[in-house]
Amino acid sequence: FTLQPGQSITLYESIEVPCTQESTILTYSIQVSTYDTIKTYSQQIAIDKCLNADIKSIVYEQSICTCDTAHYSLELANTGTYPEQFTILTDTFIDTVTISDNEIILDPQEKRILGIDVTVPCGMTGDYTIDIQAQTSQSGFILTTPLYLTASNCYDYILQSGQLVDSSQPFFSSSF
Repeated sequence: FTLQPGQSITLYESIEVPCTQESTILTYSIQVSTYDTIKTYSQQIAIDKCLNADIKSIVYEQSICTCDTAHYSLELANTGTYPEQFTILTDTFIDTVTISDNEIILDPQEKRILGIDVTVPCGMTGDYTIDIQAQTSQSGFILTTPLYLTASNCYDYILQSGQLVDSSQPFFSSSF
């Protein structure tokens, strides 16, 4: 193209970076010539890996009895522009956690609901945080979302408290 005196133009250049590119700094140069003068303009471009996945807890908190199973739901999404393989893992209750799909391939912009079942061993009580990890194979990210679990001893009776209506009357009455 040719510019007249005083005329200007804005140029845009697109650079496509492969999804396997490691974080780096590239130097990009462009040459502009005016008849017998050549000028080179250089610019440094920082390339970082962009997060291409998302994991959200749909059901993230459960209170159960020991020996019972808590049911959780997660949504896993590929927010990138290329297919990604995910491996789903946990480091808590390893022997008693069941994951509906622990190896998943998602196309770009695809989402999937995962079921996570955690069975608490009998006699184990307390509050627990179960970290679920989604590891991406191509981009190398590890996403983590917590699940919260309260396990209590449960009994075959229910104790309820109420309000005493007339304190002058005995609460229990019996006749012989």
